Amino acid sequence: MEISDELNPYTRLNNSLATTYCCAKSFVGNLLT
Repeated sequence: MEISDELNPYTRLNNSLATTYCCAKSFVGNLLT
């Protein structure tokens, strides 16, 4: 699995995007509340 992760950088990119999306969603939710 580690080798495929190194060959596929999209795994880390997807994790970063997911984290950013969750943070932004939470931030917007706090503004609207």
